[in-house]
Amino acid sequence: MSIAQRERAALVTTMRGVGPDQPTLCGKWTTRELAAHLVVRERRLDAGPGILIPAFADYTERVTQQVAAEHDWNVLLDKIASGPPLLSPFKLLDAVANVAPFWADVWERGANWILQAGQYEYTPDHRPFIGPTPIDGLWLNGGWSGHGVMGSGGGSRLLIDAITGRPTGPDWGLRTDGPEGNPFRLDRPFSTESHDVL
Repeated sequence: MSIAQRERAALVTTMRGVGPDQPTLCGKWTTRELAAHLVVRERRLDAGPGILIPAFADYTERVTQQVAAEHDWNVLLDKIASGPPLLSPFKLLDAVANVAPFWADVWERGANWILQAGQYEYTPDHRPFIGPTPIDGLWLNGGWSGHGVMGSGGGSRLLIDAITGRPTGPDWGLRTDGPEGNPFRLDRPFSTESHDVL
């Protein structure tokens, strides 16, 4: 079971326990409205754009209220528990789309998305982490020691290579399938190195 599936199951268990009319931390939504939002997001592609695009928000809100009013509470929860339907884009993205729902709430509250400052993360060897973690479905591309803007493009290619198991880089370049394995894996041996890019 992926982390997204565990989170989905925990959410449904919690919602079943508290009932449909409890307040949530998602604005003025009740648990019924939150459940309807999740069903609409995953099953009503016509209403999805209004979640992020203000010009379509009224339509999305009407559809969400209609779904909340027309579906029995347990039917809503069963739809959430079963996950996105086969033809929903969320079926492919479920492992990552629901891991950090906090950001959707931040977006919907109209947060200013201009980046003012970022976290400066680094590793003892000043090399990034690129690859899987012990948590099923969670992959990393970080720890760039201040070179994330410059390295993230190539790092993203390496991450995709690691996820798919199909290296695309040149034989002479950085690869996740080298003779020593992935040089950016989480469990690699560390030695303190001077600060370089790679």
